[in-house]
Amino acid sequence: MKYLGYLASMMLLCCVTFSCGEKCTRSVPEIVYFISFESAEDTTGWQGITDKMFVRDPAPGAGARSLKIGGGCIQPAAYIDLPPQAGPGNYVISCWGKVPQVNQPGRIVLQVAQEGGEAREIWLRVDSEDWMFYESREPLRCSGDCSLRLQVWIGGFVPANISVDCIKIERVE
Repeated sequence: MKYLGYLASMMLLCCVTFSCGEKCTRSVPEIVYFISFESAEDTTGWQGITDKMFVRDPAPGAGARSLKIGGGCIQPAAYIDLPPQAGPGNYVISCWGKVPQVNQPGRIVLQVAQEGGEAREIWLRVDSEDWMFYESREPLRCSGDCSLRLQVWIGGFVPANISVDCIKIERVE
């Protein structure tokens, strides 16, 4: 009878251990990049951003400032090249954003450069007149050491602007 209880306990332990599968071993997302535009130092490395773009209109719960970027024919309006990421991985992007007119949406783009080919990318379409949280549905796959570029696109033939806050890039696998 003692052995039956011991055997039942071992079977339960094995079932819990082996039925968990990937769910138990999944890693927590790693934050690769985060910016909330609280100070000029936050934008070190960015191209196309000036001190005049900082505004006291933050996203909900996001600090005291955000960034309002105007754009026209030259795209992207602003960008940053991030340090190379080691090894393969999947990347997602999220941010808060808004535009003054829904018929002039902006895009937050995460791109991985490929040698000898076109860049692959994922992007968020910012098209709300009020602060809204956006996040990518599909990850951007990087098969090896890769360089990421974060871009802000707004405007085109007609000048426009976009407000962004709390841009985050995470490595999810």
